[in-house]
Amino acid sequence: MGIVFGITGAKEPSFIVYNLPNLVKVTNSYQIRGYEPYLIAEVLTNHSDNSFNILAKYIGVIGKPANEQSKLIAMTSPVLTESIGKKLEMTSPVTETNEAMQFILPFEYKELSQLPIPTDKRVSLRQIPSKLVAVKAFSGCYSKSEGKKQYKALLSDLRIDKLVSETEDPEWVVAQYHPPFTLPFFRRNEIWIELDKHKSEVKQLKEVVKVSVEVIK
Repeated sequence: MGIVFGITGAKEPSFIVYNLPNLVKVTNSYQIRGYEPYLIAEVLTNHSDNSFNILAKYIGVIGKPANEQSKLIAMTSPVLTESIGKKLEMTSPVTETNEAMQFILPFEYKELSQLPIPTDKRVSLRQIPSKLVAVKAFSGCYSKSEGKKQYKALLSDLRIDKLVSETEDPEWVVAQYHPPFTLPFFRRNEIWIELDKHKSEVKQLKEVVKVSVEVIK
């Protein structure tokens, strides 16, 4: 019953929280986090409308694990959905948008070679490098329209704080920490926007906070 009230017991990746006093919006509307590299299992949603079940079968949450070793893999949190834009070769800048659902794999796996090979070819494995992300949290039932609303709000705040320029249109990730049967007001959702580490304002952010970082586990 605990999961209905938001208690999942699933492990989450550790991260470092960054902050600077001269940022206008960061303290009350979003958080800046640093994540170490992690491994994911991924399915492009245009391959199937049942991406979650495909990934759940790979780790063995549904039936026999769909990997060559038939190895059970622990479920972690959150489940990620990444919006992937691809520019098409046309006379005008047309963009085709796909989505990929991703399971973060247990943190004892450090290398791709350690992971069981999927038997379903729709499942791909890859490593996500270390990154710095701006995170906006919200509760309730997730929908694409709500996700876009939260993304636009976060993007607006990042532009105010000059961490994203007016001309940038960054890709974004939805992080969902609870299943659909968790009561809506207990559900934890987040929008992640990766920050450009080469941008001068972001580089300044990293250098200043190295002295006092807070590790959240």
